[in-house]
Amino acid sequence: QKLRCHNSLYLPSETKTFLQLAPSQKTQAFFNCWARKEAFVKAIGLGLAYSLHSFDVDITDSKDSAQGRIDLR
Repeated sequence: QKLRCHNSLYLPSETKTFLQLAPSQKTQAFFNCWARKEAFVKAIGLGLAYSLHSFDVDITDSKDSAQGRIDLR
């Protein structure tokens, strides 16, 4: 099954990272992105009313992602 990169979730920088990943890493990257974005919008109290395109997250399993990096646009 192919996992597609959806414009409704990913910013261009996240898409670029996603497309560079090995196929075996893409499913986890998708869930990393979704979980991190969902956690952020819930934490600020706005939920999905807050645009997922207004910030980006590290979608990889790198040590930096454990630091909770979020870049607001």
